[in-house]
Amino acid sequence: MNLATLGSDTLVGHGTLAEALLSAQDAAAAMRDAGRLTALALEVIERTIQMGCRVVVAASRTAEPLVAAALVLADGRIEAKSVLESHSGRVALIEVGSVTGIKVKESADQLHARGAQEVFALIAGRTRSWTDQLDELSILSGLCEIAIPGL
Repeated sequence: MNLATLGSDTLVGHGTLAEALLSAQDAAAAMRDAGRLTALALEVIERTIQMGCRVVVAASRTAEPLVAAALVLADGRIEAKSVLESHSGRVALIEVGSVTGIKVKESADQLHARGAQEVFALIAGRTRSWTDQLDELSILSGLCEIAIPGL
């Protein structure tokens, strides 16, 4: 299967699945650009603190550079943990380039199972908000989309 065949999944007024996948790839590539990564990390720190969270968790490998950059730039104001660790209180779940929202849903479930009372999702490069159903997900206490500079 190639991206051209995926393009048939078009919704009226929205892009195709192929376009969403390409946008997610662009979001992942942005994590290798120091300027974009720094800007996003600073926004993650600000939003995490505004939501009353101290712990950040990467929902996927794509989000790990962003979580690491935020941890370094936060100067002790936040801490990073794995989704597999035990948690309490509020947790900020970070994702980059979400197309389906599956990693966010799975990670939120795992965080609650490990003791998190509230999970807030911060998504940089959310590509299909009209189909991922994250806005209606009851296990998320909040959802914040972050624009990636230049995308």
